Amino acid sequence: MTDREIQVLSLIADGLTNEEVAHRLGIARHTVKSHMSHILDALGALNSAHAVAIAHCRGQIEQRRDIPWNSEVSHREVQVLEGVAGGMTDLQISRKLWVSQHTIKSHLRRIYGKLGVCSRAQAVDAAFRSGLLVVRGSRVGR
Repeated sequence: MTDREIQVLSLIADGLTNEEVAHRLGIARHTVKSHMSHILDALGALNSAHAVAIAHCRGQIEQRRDIPWNSEVSHREVQVLEGVAGGMTDLQISRKLWVSQHTIKSHLRRIYGKLGVCSRAQAVDAAFRSGLLVVRGSRVGR
């Protein structure tokens, strides 16, 4: 990945939208989308949350402050985060964990609240930085 792509992915991991990233970097929204397309291809990622997880595992994401461990996040919520980090959809996670999609959506709402995040990519980033998710080997969700 280029330095600019790492910068874009780091901002996405911080919870910024494509529009906010474009404004912050002084580029067009379609340029951000183009960078994200290149990032997904370069990392072999299924979506932005998966890209954040892969970049963490490869040490490619810009280092930012660590966040404290949140003991309120349950084991089941960590399992949901693992699915999100692996690029899985809510339906795929629900089938893997033998629960409904509604239950997964509920878990994600609680995870967002506990971690103070607003997107799947930001949740994955926060989970890695807090130690809820750890790097195991060189592959994520594959």
